[in-house]
Amino acid sequence: MYYIWKLYKEGNLNSKYVGFIHYRRIFPFKNNIPHLDEIFKNYDAILKARNQYKVTNREYFISHHILENLLNATVNIIKEKYPEYYQYALIYLEKKWANNCNIFIMKKEDFIKWGEFVFGVLFELDRRYNLKTDEDIRNLIIKEAIQLNKSLEVNYQRRIEAFLSERISNIFYERHFKNKYEIPTLDFL
Repeated sequence: MYYIWKLYKEGNLNSKYVGFIHYRRIFPFKNNIPHLDEIFKNYDAILKARNQYKVTNREYFISHHILENLLNATVNIIKEKYPEYYQYALIYLEKKWANNCNIFIMKKEDFIKWGEFVFGVLFELDRRYNLKTDEDIRNLIIKEAIQLNKSLEVNYQRRIEAFLSERISNIFYERHFKNKYEIPTLDFL
């Protein structure tokens, strides 16, 4: 996602819309891809249909990833570097639904703004925690698990920045997209 965003930002790719699917989840378009110009007359973005939870997004993240410190650091970075997003971060964390998996189609201009926000937050998080390699992330996860006296699946948790990017994306959606066209995905789990 980063490299495609960078190519668009530098003007090396050009299309009206940019979209991503997840390696195990796709939009169910198959041979019937909708005419995007028609959809975007009424909607700001196409997103994966929301997941509903019995707990808040903050509680869900903590229960599945234990790295509450990284989530709090992410929110603090947003507050410091992107204050115009901060209230949306707080709202998102208290909701009981989310458009997860970074599955979307959006206008190129929105995609460039999305990348500036998401990657800006993630790179600052990397800088603050000195996360340069997968081993750095692994060590942070193990340290956090020991402090909390919890066991966890390290290989799953190593994707923590991807999980955080989903949360940061939802904050972007909250701020920028008033009308979201949500589509259930085909899931290959």
